[in-house]
Amino acid sequence: MKSKNVRWGLGIFVFIILANTHTGSWILGMMTWTDTFMGRPRQYLFVTEDYRFHVYLQDDLSRVKASFDEYQKTQHQKVVLYRTFAKNPLYFWKWRSYLWDEKYEYPYKELPLGVRF
Repeated sequence: MKSKNVRWGLGIFVFIILANTHTGSWILGMMTWTDTFMGRPRQYLFVTEDYRFHVYLQDDLSRVKASFDEYQKTQHQKVVLYRTFAKNPLYFWKWRSYLWDEKYEYPYKELPLGVRF
């Protein structure tokens, strides 16, 4: 009985590890419609506290940083950039991205209803 539980636990662990490889996360993302596939890039939105500055990340985070640096030069106080896309812990195939992808290092801010860009 105990060895059966160990095998199940090990099997689930290996599945989660394989799901977090590049190919595994792409396949699970495609099957659940939660990720980029078939040529439609997902747009990640970054905003400031007062929503005066917003920028979409399409492929390269350096463009977001450059745009934000230019905006920050025009401000008299320090401005914080927030991401508006949440981490969903149920999407276990994205855990690798949540831990090591730079776009998830920014603090999270939920957009209020009715705010559109």
